Order: sequence, then C-alpha cells, then structure tokens
Amino acid sequence: MNRATATLWAVAAATVGEGSLGCLPGGAPPSQQGLHIGALLPYTGDLAASGASLERGIIMAVEAANRAGGVAGQNLIVDVEDTHSDLQRGRVSAQRLFDRNIAGVIGPEEPVLARDLAPLLSEHQAIMISGGITARAEAGAEPSLWFRIFASAKSVTAELAQRMVRDGTLTTSVLYVDDSYGVTFASFFKIKFEALGGKVVDVLPIPANVSALAFPGGTPTALVLVAYPSTGALAVQQLAATRYAGPWYFAPTLDSEEFLLNTPPGYLDGMVGISPALTADFAEFSNLFQARFQSGEPSLGANFYYDSVAVLALALAEANQRLGRTPTAAELAASVRSVSAPAGQTVTWRELDVGLHAVAAGQKVNYRGISGPIDFDTDGDVAQSLVRFWRFHDGHLVRD
Repeated sequence: MNRATATLWAVAAATVGEGSLGCLPGGAPPSQQGLHIGALLPYTGDLAASGASLERGIIMAVEAANRAGGVAGQNLIVDVEDTHSDLQRGRVSAQRLFDRNIAGVIGPEEPVLARDLAPLLSEHQAIMISGGITARAEAGAEPSLWFRIFASAKSVTAELAQRMVRDGTLTTSVLYVDDSYGVTFASFFKIKFEALGGKVVDVLPIPANVSALAFPGGTPTALVLVAYPSTGALAVQQLAATRYAGPWYFAPTLDSEEFLLNTPPGYLDGMVGISPALTADFAEFSNLFQARFQSGEPSLGANFYYDSVAVLALALAEANQRLGRTPTAAELAASVRSVSAPAGQTVTWRELDVGLHAVAAGQKVNYRGISGPIDFDTDGDVAQSLVRFWRFHDGHLVRD
C-alpha cells in the first residue's frame, strides 16, 4: 500500500459509516461499494507539502455528500493516487484510475500532467476538475472536459497588469517556469500589460542552471516571476546576487511561506504578488477544517478541492436524475456547467446536502463555492474570479 493509500484508509477508518474514501489495488482492502470518483494528489516530490491539506478538503466534501445520503442513492467514494509530483509517474497513476472506469478526476496540481491527461478524457469517458491550475493551455474540442476552479490565468493576469500600471510600472520583463502553466501565464500577461500601454522587454524561461540567466534586453526595470516555490527562490537568489533591486511581482504559485523562507532575508520586503481572494467563507471553512482534523489552517487549495468534489457530486446527481443512466463524459460536463450556472436555486458550499436533495427532486441549482461564484465558460475556466494581492513585510507574508 502506498503512502496515499495508507493515509486515506486511516481517515476512512476514522469515519466508519461515511463510506467516503476508497483504497488503491495492491495490498489495499477490498474496494468499497458505492459511486467511485478519482483524485490525483502530490504526496511525494516537489509539491508534497500540499498533498495532505488537499486530501482533507476532499474528505470534508465527501463526508458532507454522504451525510446527505450520497449521490444517486450511493455513497460517494474517492480513489486516490499519488502523482509523485512527476509527469511520468503521474501518468501511470492516472491510468490506474481510468482503468477503474471512474467518471471524474479531481486534480492534479501539476499543470504539465493535467495538460497531458486532458486529451485522454474523451477516450476514457471521464471529466477532470483541477483545483490548483490557472490555465487550460491545451487544444481540444469545445466545450472542454477539463474544468479549473482556481482563478483563471485570464483574470489573474488582467488584474496583475492593472495593478502594475497603477503602481507606475510601465516597463517589465517576465521570468517563467518552462511548462504549460508558466508559458500560458506569461503569454496572457504580456497581452494584458501591453493592451494597457505597458512594454514587456523580455519573456524568458528560467534556465535549468539559474546562474546562466541573462536578459537580452538589459537589466530589468521590473520583473514578473511565474514559478513554483523552490524554483522561484533559486531565481530570486540569483537576481539578488547580481544586485537586482526590484520591483518584483509574483504569480499565485509563489503565495507560499516556503518561497519566502528560501529567499535572502529582507530582500523581498515591499514586493507584491497576486492570488485568488480569501473570502469570509474561507475563514469559516478554515475553522471547520481545523476542528475536523485537529490541525492547523488549511493551505490555499484545500478550499478549491472541496469545491471540486462538491461540483462533481452535484453534477453526477443531476445527470442521474436527468438521464436515468450513467452519463457520457460530455453529458457529465454539461451537468457540471448546469449545477454551477447562475440560474436556479443558489446552494452554498455549506448546503451541499440541500443541493443534492434539490437536484434529486429535479430542481435546478447554482452552486456557490468557498471562493465565490463558480460559473464555467466553454474553456472550463471560472468566468469571474475573485483575486487579492499580498506582499512581503519585515520578513513575513502579508495578505491584503
């Protein structure tokens, strides 16, 4: 039994009667009876620090659904696989889920893995709802079978570009991690910033050897950094060594204490980043999270994973009520859009039981998540995302 399996089985054992969490083959207990969906989470590798918190967000949503009687009369069960924060091993884990004919996948966190899996969804008759990825960055038929609840790159880059112009920063360079997330974010940002009259001098991938970093357009007057905490910290260290003095602007992936702790003390004071907004609902969710698991606060992301499961549960219930049979991937995707669209009875994340009962009775619902309204466009992005800015001050991360 791998680490993810062992962790989730222990939690499932602590919630006897919920029927909430399934286990993986290979030494795991026999599969539970119920409606199975899948989840791809990073328990090992570069993104491992987030795995447990994301898992707990999933658990809370599954428990809420099963307290309401489950989905279409069945307990909702999540089969979890470890992505290992790695493309190749993540592919293998995803295939194990597909082989079990799951209807939907929650996750993954890794943009390159999500982009790799997206074209396979139709073949395997599954949809995918990712809680921590901001851009689709893949070609495919519309409407998409891949949904993203995290604030979209389109909205985040527009807000970041506007903030920089308000700050009087009209010339910048962009340094990005060389994967689908980084490329897409950098591309959207350049378009948005230049549409406001700004100038982007260089748009550069972070080299494998950061000491080789060089800007063809000369020393930047400002820098937008799009990276993950460990890679981003290395880039900051390198620029600090060259005496670059800022200003810096940071993508949502760097809203992390891990990033701050690995940069030169005091160097980033006053620098600004952007992330999805934390609403009053997040504070309430955090309190429930801490009480449920007797732990610290959830990481940013656990809320999106809760919402991902809630939307999928409502969609499965809606499709079953409407069709009276197992839906195709396209039919389930239509149900995802239906249960999160503006029309219908508004159901908040606290009222998942109310929503499931309403859908089972044939009523139209509009799910409102922890982060606010969730209304997917044809690309699978949330049409309107709430964002906030954060900054570094006296060696601390301060969220506005």
